[in-house]
Amino acid sequence: MRPCWSCHRSGARSEFAPRTAPVCSNYSGELKFVERVESDGGDVITSGKQPSTARTAKLEAVSFEILALEQPLRFAPPMAELGTSPEGFEYWWKLLQFALPLADPNDFPPLGANSYTGAEHATVFRYMSVTRDLAASTVLNSPAKVTMQLDKNGRESIVREGFPPRDSVVGFISLFRQCYSTHEEASFTNIYKLIERVNEQIGNSQKLSRRRVLKLWRFAHGQLRGWPLLELVGKELELQDKWSSRFTPHLHDLNPEQLIALFAYGDLIHWGAARNDLVAFSAGALGAARELNFLRVAVSLAHFYAGFATLASSALSDVVVG
Repeated sequence: MRPCWSCHRSGARSEFAPRTAPVCSNYSGELKFVERVESDGGDVITSGKQPSTARTAKLEAVSFEILALEQPLRFAPPMAELGTSPEGFEYWWKLLQFALPLADPNDFPPLGANSYTGAEHATVFRYMSVTRDLAASTVLNSPAKVTMQLDKNGRESIVREGFPPRDSVVGFISLFRQCYSTHEEASFTNIYKLIERVNEQIGNSQKLSRRRVLKLWRFAHGQLRGWPLLELVGKELELQDKWSSRFTPHLHDLNPEQLIALFAYGDLIHWGAARNDLVAFSAGALGAARELNFLRVAVSLAHFYAGFATLASSALSDVVVG
């Protein structure tokens, strides 16, 4: 999935575009008429032009994550060869590598062929097989975007472009849950614990190195379940004095775990107790943007799971992915 942000409005800012785009130094676009654009912080841009006939503005906003995308990749995006959107894989892994302390999973020291049981072998292989399916999925390779159009009379229309078909999302989230849920046998959490336990048992010279790397992946997983990736990028940019938290867009009403639970158990996996909450949450002008935010959260985690599958393949060196 490659996120796109587009706004076509008359004298106002789109809720779907980055909230700070008009005052971002990386803002670019075609400005036909804007009398006044004001950010939450009070910064103002005026066009210096008077309207001709139509009072319209076309704003193509560049989000703040472009500051992170300028950084080179530390390692190639895992499983990119399985997808149809190499630029999408590069986008997500540039953000993941910028925001989180992840080293190349291919460099993880192997544990050895005799360090785990046949049942454990099967569990790890299942995890890796699911992540390969996720990497090749329509959802991970769809250029979804939301456009809001508002005419001079205040009438708005929402355009959803590039969203994956519903059946693809249902299949994706069902596979995704197998990596995401702590109750699934071949989940990230259980594969992590397996590798951690084996590392502590074998006790060779690379034990401490493996332990440090594993803790960083566990930390990163907690971060991605607690905050949207773009918020993590904003925090890291602020630490580097490249961004201010007062400009960080509020992309979500709910945190990632809440978003995933709402869409999965209000519709996609079960039509359960969350269904009424999901109907209310998805209503109105923000509904399409909230659906996009849910997909972005799931896609960022799916890429992360593919990365950890690569680490698991390195750790259990006689397990061949695929």
